[in-house]
Amino acid sequence: MRCLAVRFLGSLGPPSRLRRMTLAGTVVYGLLIVAIIVLFILADADTERLRDLDTYYANTPCMREMIVLYLVGHGACTLVMGVVCLRWMREVTGPLRTGLRLIVVGLVFDLVGFELAKITAVVARWLGHDLDFLSTTLAPPVVSVGALFCSAGFMLPRLLPPAITHWRSLDDYRRLTPLWLEVRWAATTPKLEPSWWELPHARLQRLEVSIHDALLALTPHFDDHVRRISLATALHEGKTPREARVIAEAAMLADAARHVDSPGGAPLGASRDCRLRTLDGLGTRGLVELAQELGQSPVVAAARQGSVAASRE
Repeated sequence: MRCLAVRFLGSLGPPSRLRRMTLAGTVVYGLLIVAIIVLFILADADTERLRDLDTYYANTPCMREMIVLYLVGHGACTLVMGVVCLRWMREVTGPLRTGLRLIVVGLVFDLVGFELAKITAVVARWLGHDLDFLSTTLAPPVVSVGALFCSAGFMLPRLLPPAITHWRSLDDYRRLTPLWLEVRWAATTPKLEPSWWELPHARLQRLEVSIHDALLALTPHFDDHVRRISLATALHEGKTPREARVIAEAAMLADAARHVDSPGGAPLGASRDCRLRTLDGLGTRGLVELAQELGQSPVVAAARQGSVAASRE
């Protein structure tokens, strides 16, 4: 996000120009605020009007100028913000672009349903007509809808990525169940139950640590012969090389778990190269692939029964 902001600001011009633009905007709106306050103090506005202040005081000296100033200032700010969002949309993708689109939609509601309606009603008062409903009946609900769009646009890029992360973590946590059931007895880390308030991503990280710990404990029992036989079998069944490798290593893992659980299951003294290569650089994805094959592959089921190891004899 920070890199995108820096790139976008760079597209607006050199830092000196940005400083001048920022200073000019601050000065102009500072003077605007002061002018609105002064005009309100000078105006004869003794009657409180909560809904129709704009049209009720449209022809009152000083109040008339104050109303024009705040409508012009609000409209200019909305237009500038819309231009900035449209320019930034070309620089970003994903939820941030969607959020900017929602903000632009909200600004359109603001300009058309609030700004244009208010100005039309005030000008109608100047010309002796009564279009107050545009200001009192139409503008409030339309600008409220625009505010909802703008709020959603601001919140979406902040809330959607974490929500997607936790949803995927919840799905991965469920898919890792076969792998954890296969190796959990070998884990040496403390078996702490997750708290009810713990987020799915934290639960998944805790489960992955425990699984890796169990896999490390099972490594001395890995039998490369089981892996090679299972790999050949999977390839013969028409699996892709990637699928066959995952199946072969899942079978080797199932055989190691069976070997440890059997009487006299001493370590086989596996070499340093006899490891689960499917996990290299893949993290959660590799564990999920391993877990899926542990739960569904007939080759793995055969290794769990010991038939692959027996063919070595």
